Amino acid sequence: MYPHEAFAMGPFTWRLHVPDDLYPRISWDSMFSTDEECWSSNIVIIEGIDEGSPEVATYCGSRKPDPVVLRSSHVQVRFTSGDGYAKWRMRWEAVNSSYLQNIDTSTAGKSAL
Repeated sequence: MYPHEAFAMGPFTWRLHVPDDLYPRISWDSMFSTDEECWSSNIVIIEGIDEGSPEVATYCGSRKPDPVVLRSSHVQVRFTSGDGYAKWRMRWEAVNSSYLQNIDTSTAGKSAL
């Protein structure tokens, strides 16, 4: 989704929409590098598209985040680039409720938000 260096400052937002009976699953490629302290560059996952929708995860640093499955069919991914350097690539897919049940029983919810 954003595999190139970011030279522009400011927030960039992508909205993911899946059918109501499906859930977005977000995963990350091996390349992941943003500000280690989250001060100038970070990625925020927001569940919902309305003003005031809850932020469910904030990512920064060089460690690749674990995949997540969100419980809402509408998700925002907000990338803030403030220092002119960040590389990351995100993939997403729509999964059904049986996928959620497998996550809940096999990982006790560690990969699901």
